[in-house]
Amino acid sequence: MKINYQICQNCRLCVQVCPSKILSVNENKQTYFKEERKHICLECGHCMAVCSTQAITVNSMTYEKDFEQIPENNINYPEFINFLKTRRSVREFKNKPVEKEKLQQIIEAISTAPFGAENDDISISIITEKSVIKKSLPLMSKFYRDLKKWFKNPMIRYIIKKKEGIETFNTIKNHLMPMINLNHYDLSSYNAITRDAPAIIIFHSKPDAEEHTEDAHICNTIAMLTAHSLGLGTTIIGLIGPAVNKFPELKDLFKIPQENKVITSIIIGYPKYKYLYSVKRNRQKVTWI
Repeated sequence: MKINYQICQNCRLCVQVCPSKILSVNENKQTYFKEERKHICLECGHCMAVCSTQAITVNSMTYEKDFEQIPENNINYPEFINFLKTRRSVREFKNKPVEKEKLQQIIEAISTAPFGAENDDISISIITEKSVIKKSLPLMSKFYRDLKKWFKNPMIRYIIKKKEGIETFNTIKNHLMPMINLNHYDLSSYNAITRDAPAIIIFHSKPDAEEHTEDAHICNTIAMLTAHSLGLGTTIIGLIGPAVNKFPELKDLFKIPQENKVITSIIIGYPKYKYLYSVKRNRQKVTWI
């Protein structure tokens, strides 16, 4: 970390924006990096992004490689809220592949996502090969058929609650089990797991990576909204991750490292139907202080 004092204008904006307070001003009124705080740098790039003379260097980051001029904001609130209202969760898709160019645009958009502690802790697997998706379905279906048997056992239910937490336990109990008991995921009549989507995007990470759960959900949300802007439809799918995490064969099939854990995923494709109405869901549980 260094500052080029020949071009530094000593505006001290970098001192003010650094979230970890690594920068300060010395007795000579020069901005400098505190040695004892350098190790907590997030590499967020705030100090470099605010410097009008490009006088700051942080680790391996460079203005040429890691930065670009911020474009003018060209969207206002009415346009933004209308965009959000036109999005629907899509579970019926046209028999049409998603172009690689559009998937690459989604990845580009994900690269703008904020992160908690590490800027590259989330890995992404994109599956567009129909034969691979088809091959994965029997194992995913088996997982949910097995879950039906496991959940009948009080001891296993207790273990699931202790291991996965009350949130996941209640989701299984109140949402999944009614579906599973109706054989919703047995593939006998239709595919209710991946919904015959032409593409799947899976977000996974090492289990001990800092803030990886929150980061994955942020990336997933950006991917979903970007897909909508490209004329694609998506649904966030919680069914894929547990099955993939259970079966090493599925990790191999999707080229996910065995040590990684799937956090979330989306199915994606061109919507088969066009919705005419947006559902109003006013948030009532809001407290103003």
